[in-house]
Amino acid sequence: NLYKRASELVYILEAKDKQSGHDKQILSIMGREDLVEVLFEKACEPLQGFRDPLAEIEARARDTSIVILNEAHDESLHRDFSRIVIERLRPLGYDILALEDLDAEGFKDRPVPFRLRETDGYYLRESTFGKFVRAAKQEGYRLVAYEQREEQRTYPPDAVDVIHEREEAQANNLMKQIFKENPKAKVVLHVGHAHAVKHPFESPLHDGRTLRM
Repeated sequence: NLYKRASELVYILEAKDKQSGHDKQILSIMGREDLVEVLFEKACEPLQGFRDPLAEIEARARDTSIVILNEAHDESLHRDFSRIVIERLRPLGYDILALEDLDAEGFKDRPVPFRLRETDGYYLRESTFGKFVRAAKQEGYRLVAYEQREEQRTYPPDAVDVIHEREEAQANNLMKQIFKENPKAKVVLHVGHAHAVKHPFESPLHDGRTLRM
């Protein structure tokens, strides 16, 4: 039970016992990002002295057809930023939003407008993510679920291979659902954490290999 687990986490985290990354996501959903701030290290510090990021994204988006937005799953502000970005990109012709969170097993492409169910995605339980997806619907984006499907899983014993199998499945699903039909589609691809990396990096779970997304 999500709510029972969150209450247990609040007790444990206030005692400053370190928990997992998934526990951070639960705390964010429950509105306790203050505990995430206290207990976990930030991935990076905000950049200083750079151009307005929204203006920069909009300018670069005019010269491409794929914009990849990255979030930390425990930072609701990232989702609000993503909402603003998709609203600014819609007049540029972007009309597909591919979301890591959407459940590929149960989610089917449905014409806008439609009512999303709680079971359509885990992060839909978090209010800011829900607002983000509602904004996409209101702007007329087609939502695409590209998550790895059950038939694409081989359950390799090595954690690194599990991650790379998932990455490859997600990339294949994007090709099949979007780019095979329309190679020039204008797509906003919403991912989390290391799914957006462009170059190899050393990590216990990524083994220095470039992710396939």
